[in-house]
Amino acid sequence: MKCLVLASEYPPAKGGIGNAAATFAKEMVRRGWSVEICTTHLAGLPDEEIVEEGMIHRLSLHGDASIWNPLGGEVARFDQILRDCKPDVVVIHGWPAWCVLLVPRIHDAGIPVILQSHGFGFHRIDWNPIPPFGLKVWAGYQPFIWRLPRFINRLHALVVLSKQPDFKLSFDHWLGDKLHSHKVTTIPNGVAKVHGSKEDFLEICPQARGKKIVLCVANYCDRKNQLLGLEIANLMSRQDVFFVFIGAEENQYTSAMRAKLAAFDLSARVALFTGLSRAMTESAIVACDLALMTSKWEMQPLFLLEAMSIGKPWVSTHVGSVTELQGGLVAPRESAALAEKTAMLLDDSELVSRCSCAGLQQWLAEYEPSVVYRQWEALLLSAVSPGS
Repeated sequence: MKCLVLASEYPPAKGGIGNAAATFAKEMVRRGWSVEICTTHLAGLPDEEIVEEGMIHRLSLHGDASIWNPLGGEVARFDQILRDCKPDVVVIHGWPAWCVLLVPRIHDAGIPVILQSHGFGFHRIDWNPIPPFGLKVWAGYQPFIWRLPRFINRLHALVVLSKQPDFKLSFDHWLGDKLHSHKVTTIPNGVAKVHGSKEDFLEICPQARGKKIVLCVANYCDRKNQLLGLEIANLMSRQDVFFVFIGAEENQYTSAMRAKLAAFDLSARVALFTGLSRAMTESAIVACDLALMTSKWEMQPLFLLEAMSIGKPWVSTHVGSVTELQGGLVAPRESAALAEKTAMLLDDSELVSRCSCAGLQQWLAEYEPSVVYRQWEALLLSAVSPGS
């Protein structure tokens, strides 16, 4: 059986959706499926490349579900890939970008489509102080919103990550629930168990040796909100606790973090890393005592699932589906509340033990790859052989 994966980002590009798409591709190949991937062109990388999980096609495509941004670019090349690949099923990761606009072309080819949602927010207005105050962006998505029920019903399945529909965060799930659509099914992210050496990480971060390590792993940006993490470190003011932030690359946000780091005089208790290998990042997770997430918006954060895979407790802002996760504490997006929860988990060994056990057990039962991708394979087979 052959599956074509569409994702607007894919490794080596950094991003949670890309990582989820790559994990999906690798797991399905392990189960005997043939996989090809269509993703966005990246400077310096070939248009086509054979990797472990199959052929990657990198295309220059643009457009999204807004009427202001129609489909354009190498559309003819995609049509040719679709003809040459002859997939039995197409799996799309995420709503944004050109992937959604290609769905009618895939349907016209008679190929079933499964879309994995990582959240849906086109219905919300992101207010902007400058005219037209975000209303033009919002209005551009309204025709697609009105067509959304029909779009969902034409899919073979809409896969959602969370068990509970939410109007603001996952409007697609909420709408499917209101319409009693049988097309909506919940399959969470599958995350492999983290491996690594604590000592390997301490060699590159010796100032953390002998201290309790609070770790935050996320791309440096306003949405991930690591500046709030620095406020937590400043509030705690403990010499026995060391904060580590790991992100993909240097950017304007890291500059803002370094400025705040200097203003708070935290250089002895905080380290910021960029460009670490995946192996070193996993070693950092192994080395930490607590996983911290300060995001303003998430759906189902992979970092917390990775921490749970080795029984690491966590503290998170109240975002996405984190309240469905076990093994940690949820707090409002406010530095004092998060600092209090962080201190509680660092100092209460009995609470740490309970969280560690609960998180690990939930990962084994719900998020371990063999559990998750058995569900995915059954769904793919139902698309290829209806009624199976």
